[in-house]
Amino acid sequence: MTGSDAGQGAKLPALSPTEHARHVDLSAFRAVTTILALATVIAAAAIGLFHDRLDLTRDDARHVASIFLVIGIADTLILYHWERLFSSRRRQRCLITQPTTQS
Repeated sequence: MTGSDAGQGAKLPALSPTEHARHVDLSAFRAVTTILALATVIAAAAIGLFHDRLDLTRDDARHVASIFLVIGIADTLILYHWERLFSSRRRQRCLITQPTTQS
């Protein structure tokens, strides 16, 4: 360990181009899913508040707003569980197919 490395702790291995692309894709997926979840909740609130201007009955507005809320909740659940569901399978597959090397 050189003087510049002292105190930095263990360094993480560099990401391969494929791993970097997956990381970027996951970040973009998170951003899009977050925006969709917020947009559906805002749409539900807008429909509930402005149902008269949209020529919707109160009952119809309630149904449409409820659907938007369910979609927003589903987006949030997908966002919360996505990495846990899919990255662990990929990680296990990579560990099985790639032999470990010791330095």
